[in-house]
Amino acid sequence: MKTKNQTKQYTTATGLHQAVYAIGMFGGPWLSGMLANALGIRPTFGVTAFGCLALGLLGTRLLAEKRGD
Repeated sequence: MKTKNQTKQYTTATGLHQAVYAIGMFGGPWLSGMLANALGIRPTFGVTAFGCLALGLLGTRLLAEKRGD
């Protein structure tokens, strides 16, 4: 059974996740559209791929540091 504090942390984490998800659902296509207008569609895919790779590596590093690996 969850304690009151655990329930509060869960609801806060869920709310934060949904807020970031909503920002991404709006911001991703908007930013990609702006890049596609400025650079063309092919470079936009390259920029997106590089951004995903960079964020994935950064996330992996931060998780490893947090875990103490």
